Amino acid sequence: MWEHLQFIALAHRAEAGFAQRAEVLLQEFGLWEARQLYPHALSRGMRLKLGLLLALIRPFHVLLLDEPQSALDTRSTDILRQKLAELRAQGAAILLTTHAPELVRGLAHRTWTIQRGILTCD
Repeated sequence: MWEHLQFIALAHRAEAGFAQRAEVLLQEFGLWEARQLYPHALSRGMRLKLGLLLALIRPFHVLLLDEPQSALDTRSTDILRQKLAELRAQGAAILLTTHAPELVRGLAHRTWTIQRGILTCD
């Protein structure tokens, strides 16, 4: 995991402060003890968390997430929600698809709903 995070950080020229950012993210999402494992050795939930961390380890202005909580436990979903709130407060634009409206309550600036093929803005 660590090498994957480092590769993405280097690819986006975000190596400054990498070790601290990576450790914080891995600790927050409960992956610190597994940091030396390769992705094929991870559970589905751990791989999903790694995918989130790969997105969060680099700088961005826009973050696109598709069902990011689908295999997360309650604690990790809460952490994700907190991270998204922090990112939003820092000015990041976040486009998120979810079947879990509780994930975006109080977080979303604008929500759209698709029911029976009809898109509505809430």
